[in-house]
Parts: sequence; C-alpha cells; structure tokens
Amino acid sequence: MSNGCTRNFSNSVPSAQLQQLESMYPDVYRAVYPEVIRHCNMLDRAYGQAYIPNREQLEPVIEDIYTNVDKKINNKPIEDRGQDKTLQYRRGGFLNDIVWIIFLNELLGRRRRYRPFSRPYRPYGYGPFAPFGPFGF
Repeated sequence: MSNGCTRNFSNSVPSAQLQQLESMYPDVYRAVYPEVIRHCNMLDRAYGQAYIPNREQLEPVIEDIYTNVDKKINNKPIEDRGQDKTLQYRRGGFLNDIVWIIFLNELLGRRRRYRPFSRPYRPYGYGPFAPFGPFGF
C-alpha cells in the first residue's frame, strides 16, 4: 500500500521491508509530502528542471502547501490525530519549518546532477592497467 511517500530504490531492497519502513513515517510527513511533490512537479513543468527559485518565489508556494496541509490535519477528528492532539500548530512554527525542510530536500534532490561513474576509455583493453595489453603475458 503506497501512501505517496515512496522513493526510487533499486531492486536490492524487498518491497515488504520498504513498506515496513514507509509505515514508520509520521502522519505529518504523509500529509506534507504529497503536497510537496505536487508543487515541485508544477514548478518543473512551468520553469524546467534547471530552474533555481529564490526565497521570495518560494514563500507563496510554501504558504500554499502549509494551508493545504493545515486543512488536512485539522479536519481529522481528535482521536484520529494520535500524538498530534497535544501539539499545537501555529503559522510560522513547527509545521511551517517541516514544510520548508521537506520541500527544499525534494527540490535539491531534483536539481542534483547525476554523474555516473565512468572509467577512462581504453580501446581493446590496452593501457598500463590492462591485464592483456600489448605487452601482457
């Protein structure tokens, strides 16, 4: 059962273990992360993946995410909130900081350059480290 919090892992980790780890995310993260993904996708479609926004451009985006998440969290009945019933959210407080952290983490992850490991080109295995080069035995 995916909650929108999945990452792209290689096939080395069994899906049952991934689901177990994903179930450990707090409810706040499960409410914030899908909104962050939606807004990052909107930014990528509008400006391209190379676009780096400044703080003034991100503040309305964060405000929109915060408003949507705050509605989701506060519309839940008190008994469904679990530990959240004692935590008071205030504008500019803990929830806003969490939204900033998750959003910037996702944005940075999308903006990192993928640099695969490559070896220098050596045609036909020739070179000083080739086991059977021109002088190999």
